[in-house]
Amino acid sequence: MDNFTPYQPQQIPPPLPSMVPMPPMRNEDFGMPRRRGGGGAGGSPWMMIGITAAVLFVGVLLIVFKARSVASAGFNGPGIDSSENRQLAATQIGAWRSQIALFRLQHDDRLPDFVRYPDWEQLTQMTDRMGKASGGTRKTGYFVYGPYVQRKPVNPLNGHSKVFVAASGRTPPSRLPGGQTAGFVMHVPSGRLYLTDVTGTKVLTSDPR
Repeated sequence: MDNFTPYQPQQIPPPLPSMVPMPPMRNEDFGMPRRRGGGGAGGSPWMMIGITAAVLFVGVLLIVFKARSVASAGFNGPGIDSSENRQLAATQIGAWRSQIALFRLQHDDRLPDFVRYPDWEQLTQMTDRMGKASGGTRKTGYFVYGPYVQRKPVNPLNGHSKVFVAASGRTPPSRLPGGQTAGFVMHVPSGRLYLTDVTGTKVLTSDPR
């Protein structure tokens, strides 16, 4: 008979030693400054109110200073006031005046008729000797003059392209009558084109700087 080994029950290993609890982590452990006082994540609410009030105060001062500087320069109003736009306006008005002078030379001393052609058609389209606009930019028949400008001019100071025609007077009006707005004034007696300011109501007798 074979040797018989009696069944030995499996021994249960002893329990693991209990874990020592870790101390709570603090801001100092991560190199962060310790927050003092309450007020949530952003600090004291009174401090936030003070910072907001200071920012608003500085913004108001900047707006007031800008408005005064614009008004003193004669460009007050809702238009776009910047040295770049003033320089652009001064440059472009000279170019448009030269094209009007060329139109006048080629059309028997006639000025462009901005009443009949309010959208600059006589300068953006081909015309005949009498100044009639052809409706296009191709040379056909008697329409052999122009175009003098590629597109309808826009005053950079106010975005207006309308031309107010001052048919009389030794000098152009200082303001457009009846609360009208326009980008330009055509003074017929002098044959000179003028800009308006950023409001589109005041006539600039001297070019912006």
